[in-house]
Amino acid sequence: MNVAERGRRLTRVCALARERLAIKGRAKIRHVYLGGQGDANLGDEAMLIAAKRLLPESELVSFAYAGQERQLAYLGLSGPRYFDSAILGGGTLINPHWVESVRTVLRMDLPVWALGTGVGSSGFGHPPEVEIVEWKELLRKFEAIGVRG
Repeated sequence: MNVAERGRRLTRVCALARERLAIKGRAKIRHVYLGGQGDANLGDEAMLIAAKRLLPESELVSFAYAGQERQLAYLGLSGPRYFDSAILGGGTLINPHWVESVRTVLRMDLPVWALGTGVGSSGFGHPPEVEIVEWKELLRKFEAIGVRG
């Protein structure tokens, strides 16, 4: 990684830290939300809206990249010092692409919930059949699981 790339990454973590500090000032209850929102997929957006309606007193904060979350945790802006729990939300997320993100929140010792998560290939650049065997152990650590499809 060159110096310019390191600078871009540091700038992004600083921006995330500012956002997280602002959220901390306005919301007592915060949950990290792992979801596929933001890519103009109606189903993913609908799951985020449903989660917000289920938790009206809480702030749902989008999960950054695993490395960024680890850096933010050192600042008290991620992990159990910042979040009350983690929600694996909308999108077809039980597939290989989301394993590292889920491992990250589990390592943070956050209670993790699955809410309306799909299982299998997301269909977007992934093969139709994906391996999900490593999810068996991960899902055992969840507080509760709700899937769709």
